[in-house]
This record gives sequence, structure tokens and C-alpha cells, in this order.
Amino acid sequence: MAKYVNKNSDGNLEVKLEVRLDAALAPVYMDELRVYTKQDIKKILLFAGETEYMSSAGIRVILFAKQKISQDAEVCLIAPKPFVTETLQLTGLYDYLTVLDDYEGKTTI
Repeated sequence: MAKYVNKNSDGNLEVKLEVRLDAALAPVYMDELRVYTKQDIKKILLFAGETEYMSSAGIRVILFAKQKISQDAEVCLIAPKPFVTETLQLTGLYDYLTVLDDYEGKTTI
């Protein structure tokens, strides 16, 4: 059973981002996301309410989700902390995400 990535009944991927999304955890996320390649995914929900740090490896996880899961899926970043927002703005990735304060009342899963 996946620890971080699950497909919900609406056909959306729910991804729980840890406090630190860095090189130590990125391979785990990539392995869990790989299961969903070529599936009909409408939204990729990245719950970032607890995430305080994101390295370049974390950014690669988001890019992988966008490019390999479904290029048509909307990628939503939910409740990001200021440091994560700033990191994604500096890389230009922020402009390709839908940033939400919460999703259906949830900031984390």
C-alpha cells in the first residue's frame, strides 16, 4: 500500500508532501507516482500544508507528476508555506500550478 500517493474515488491523485521534500524522499515519491502513469487522472492534488522545505529533488517530483502522469491533469498545490511558494516561484514552476488555500476544506491528508 502506498504511503504518500493514492487515487481517490473521483479519479484524482492525492499526494501527501512531507515536512521535507528532498533527495532522501524523492525516490519514494517517484516510485509511488510511477504506478499511475498512463492512467486517466483529472487532478494531481499536492497537499503541502506541512511542507517546510523543498529541494531540487522535490521540484523534480512535481515535474515528474505533471509530465509523466498526465499532461492534461490539473496540478494543484494545496496550502503551501511561504518558503515552498518562494522556491517554486524562483524556478518558474509556480506558474504551472493551481495554488489553493485548501481543497474541499482540507490542507493536508
